[in-house]
Amino acid sequence: RVGAFTCNDPFLNQLWTMCARSCEVLSEDAYVDCADRERVEWMDNDPPGFEVTRIAMSTPGAGGKLIYGDPRLLGAMVRRTALTLQPEGWVKAHTCSDRYDIHAKMEDRACEWVAGIRRYYEATGDTALLREIWPAVVAQMDYFLERRTPRGLVRARDWVVWGNPLGYFTGETTTLNVFVQRALADASFLGHALGEKESSGKFATAATELAQAINTVLWDEADGCYYSGYFDDQDAQAEHETMSGDQKISLPITDHRTPTTLHANVFALDRGVVPPERRGRVLTTLLAQDQKSGGRVMLYYYLAKQLYGLDAPEQDVSVLNLFREKWAGMVASPWECSWEDFNGGSQAHCYGMFPAYFLSAYVLGVRRDAPVAEKKILIEPHLGGLTNAGGVVATEFGPVKISWHQDGAHVRFQINVPENAETTLALPNQSGHTDIQLDGKSMAGKVHGARLMLILSSGAHAGSY
Repeated sequence: RVGAFTCNDPFLNQLWTMCARSCEVLSEDAYVDCADRERVEWMDNDPPGFEVTRIAMSTPGAGGKLIYGDPRLLGAMVRRTALTLQPEGWVKAHTCSDRYDIHAKMEDRACEWVAGIRRYYEATGDTALLREIWPAVVAQMDYFLERRTPRGLVRARDWVVWGNPLGYFTGETTTLNVFVQRALADASFLGHALGEKESSGKFATAATELAQAINTVLWDEADGCYYSGYFDDQDAQAEHETMSGDQKISLPITDHRTPTTLHANVFALDRGVVPPERRGRVLTTLLAQDQKSGGRVMLYYYLAKQLYGLDAPEQDVSVLNLFREKWAGMVASPWECSWEDFNGGSQAHCYGMFPAYFLSAYVLGVRRDAPVAEKKILIEPHLGGLTNAGGVVATEFGPVKISWHQDGAHVRFQINVPENAETTLALPNQSGHTDIQLDGKSMAGKVHGARLMLILSSGAHAGSY
């Protein structure tokens, strides 16, 4: 562990430490789901595992040189997932397990596998691994394309995260379709990187067509949000398959459509399906929805990304308050590990570890915000009402030591920037002034939205604004 986090809130300090320890405990040959039960490599163990690895961990490499943000566990997991390819064209939801129950085949996990391949490639540029597993990617994408309906949507079983009201139901749901759409777009990107022009073009066209179908069939113009699903008569009458017995859809169905849910809107935004002209309306609906009572743990990873993306101080505070409220039991637990869910399940599980990523990458504000080949670091603090926060954030280019101190309207900072990376400082433009004091000189920041932007050279810097 090379990363560190401290602030004026002792709870958040404990939370970061617990999450970092969880990543250590749940990192084996790849990321595993729980240390107290299955120890299976589920594909949705990334993003939590890799996100925390990126900001907290180092690994000995060749010649004793440290590797930061080590992607090898992620690479091992996407490779082994490819080896599970079934004759029908789908990969299993997990590896290193011979279980073939209802959770062996989970379509959204297959989509997260493709997203994980892209995360791995952007972190490494490793075309050799990409070439090795490419046939399985093509087979999985073709599996989805064969399940398109006359409406242009993909019909399959939904899941995505615990707590999704349409989880386990088969239909043309928003959550599943936005995952498939993103997987097609990612597959097109990966095919292009390999020079597979025909497949890349086919998947790009399919991704565009699926996005259009989602934004036509599943868009609720009156309320400015997304229906949660489309069900034909047969699917509407069917029961979903669960380990505890079959259940009927609990949501009302009107004109084949089920009403919007928090999940539908969060994942439509997260997967990038929402057109720019609709984002404002969807975000308004999202903020008005109950974000506390209906969510299970992994939903908040995706919700936090959307709230931080608004770049609004009140939303920065709301994310930290969610962590304080929802993660209280985990922090107090003698297990000193993150949980599978807030009220049960495994108490040494990867799902609950992701707050460490947000505390480092968003509160301290340090993150790689582009493929590693572009050698770019963004420093964009979201203090969320904290008066001081600091620590060390690992990046692929080396650790960044950083501290923030807020006194009324003034903020002081110290930053140590690694070499060989273009580092952009993006400070909140709260006062309307563009002057930034940096290393004893007054510098003019470039206004970009709600931020003042400044390029930092490598080495130690001190400043205020």
